[in-house]
Amino acid sequence: MFRSVAFPGWGQLANHKYAKSALVFGAEGYLIYRAVHAGVREHDARESAKQESDREDSWLALADKYNGERRDYTWWTVFAVILSMGDAYVDAALGDFEVEFEPEPDGTAVRAGLRFQWDQ
Repeated sequence: MFRSVAFPGWGQLANHKYAKSALVFGAEGYLIYRAVHAGVREHDARESAKQESDREDSWLALADKYNGERRDYTWWTVFAVILSMGDAYVDAALGDFEVEFEPEPDGTAVRAGLRFQWDQ
């Protein structure tokens, strides 16, 4: 579960959910990229405000906009990491469930069953 914090998608990869791992890696990577990119643009806008005192207000307004974007993408990243950790935990904990579908003996209905094997 905590592998997902160290490397996006590692928890899913450990559970042999390769497609899900790639999806988590891509989504978290994109969110991290956007947060970092907004932070760089915020820094650049603040530096430009220092250099161009006649347009300082517009540069600072732009820096505030990028600060908001960085904050939003950071929170989305935190949410995605928590979600992927939970998903990795559920996959690991419930991976032994066997689901079977079979028709009723008289052939009129279909029933679903769930079997869990508890090995100690």
